[in-house]
Amino acid sequence: MGGSNRMTPGSLCPLGADSGVAASPSAGSTPEVTVAIPVYNGGRTIGAALQSVFEQTYTNYEVIVVDDGSTDDTAVQVAKWASRVRYQRQPNSGPASARNTALRSARGRYVAFLDADDIWLHAKLERQIAYFARFPQTGLLHTGAVVSAAFSRSRASAAE
Repeated sequence: MGGSNRMTPGSLCPLGADSGVAASPSAGSTPEVTVAIPVYNGGRTIGAALQSVFEQTYTNYEVIVVDDGSTDDTAVQVAKWASRVRYQRQPNSGPASARNTALRSARGRYVAFLDADDIWLHAKLERQIAYFARFPQTGLLHTGAVVSAAFSRSRASAAE
């Protein structure tokens, strides 16, 4: 947030019958995790956020980016990842609305939220999925955050 990337506190929760949100049926294989990324005018940071998802050690996921009416180059930046991202655009309604839009089309058993100006460590999803496997009664996982200006600058440069 605030325009600088940070390793985000990441939430992961089950999606389906017990969560109160129905997972959408899928064509073909169903991903285990839906990564939902709401974005508003995030053209400067969305590339680093997406790169951090695609560098995950755990790979059974889909990515949904919901553009909440951006007026910058967000769509152009997301288009660079078009083959790996489901992109949806909606009129500006706020981040909660964008998250809900992503949830309505999510196909994964779990949903992981990532803000467009944050990044994940490489094993974030792997560790959280392993925790759910070990403790299936868990309803929600949340991680801490590391804020590092130097780390943020290096990640942002790598995405350019």
